[in-house]
Amino acid sequence: MDNTNQFVPSSYFGVWRRSLLENKQGKDTSSLVLWMQTRCSHADIRIPASRPDFSEFSRLEEYSADALRWLATQQGFYGVTHVQNDICQWQRLYDFQPSNGTRDIGKIAFTSADEMLETGVEHVYLEIWHKVEGSHLNLETHIINGLNRYGESIPSYLLCAGEQLTFVRPRRASIPDANSMQAAIDLYQPNYETLLDWLDFEISFGQKIDDEHWQITHSTHPFREGKMMGLSYEYA
Repeated sequence: MDNTNQFVPSSYFGVWRRSLLENKQGKDTSSLVLWMQTRCSHADIRIPASRPDFSEFSRLEEYSADALRWLATQQGFYGVTHVQNDICQWQRLYDFQPSNGTRDIGKIAFTSADEMLETGVEHVYLEIWHKVEGSHLNLETHIINGLNRYGESIPSYLLCAGEQLTFVRPRRASIPDANSMQAAIDLYQPNYETLLDWLDFEISFGQKIDDEHWQITHSTHPFREGKMMGLSYEYA
């Protein structure tokens, strides 16, 4: 989709929480789905409501192969948003899931300043989104350093919207194209170390606590949830 606007309209700004997905598979009202939109960048996380309690783990290497396979059902991505009239395209620069050859394009209708309806352009679906209060203010996107499981510094992103923050640290490894990560696991049968590399992709949403700290509330790495982080734009 061509786009003549450098920035998305301000009506999109903020953190949006999904309350409904309806498609040919049925309805989903229970998964945790959050989307942060700044002036041009977006970040998204999608955690199934049935995710087990992984609180006993403190790092990715402690998960069993079966537990890692469960983490592979999560979704999330970071990229650039293009809006033309009422059509919105989320161009994914980094995706937790492997590329499946499809585009993410929706038709947007605002029912109010704090609620939007999204319907599919190339696929049939309906999503309802609700804006987190005050999250359209003080938008920032920072490129920072994040550490992967090897302790290597990886270019990462910290997005701020109101009192909400999102951290995205991509994986180092590449994943072969597939309909999903679980499909890639079934097809390519990666060994345990390779599977760890595939899942070494952190997307964490959280909230500002004070002028120097924020706390992670939701993450593709469950052991990060509840962690207090500094606002120095250096992350470890």
